[in-house]
Amino acid sequence: MKPKATTLSQARNAAISGLPAWEQIIRGTLMQYRRTCGNRGCRCYQRPRYRHGPYWYLAVRWAGGRQKLYPVPKAMVPKVRRGLAAYRKLWVKAYRIAELNFDILKMRYRGKSA
Repeated sequence: MKPKATTLSQARNAAISGLPAWEQIIRGTLMQYRRTCGNRGCRCYQRPRYRHGPYWYLAVRWAGGRQKLYPVPKAMVPKVRRGLAAYRKLWVKAYRIAELNFDILKMRYRGKSA
């Protein structure tokens, strides 16, 4: 049995109400780096496991395909992770809302329900 347009509308409204707060959303990729300092006498120069860090960066690709790295303080890493998770949740919900809108449109086109 196919769902009615009202049921689909209710599902769409539930998906819309489950969207993350706009101020939480962060787009990009959180990356961790360990670096050598360049001092030949430092042990980080000789052995990779002693490299300095970790240093955290948020990589964001802007219009035109240019990517920029923004340093993230260690204390802000959990908040950035939550923001990235909110961004992923936003896209999952947006796809779900688009699917529901299409199903409602099909039902109305066929004259099943208004």
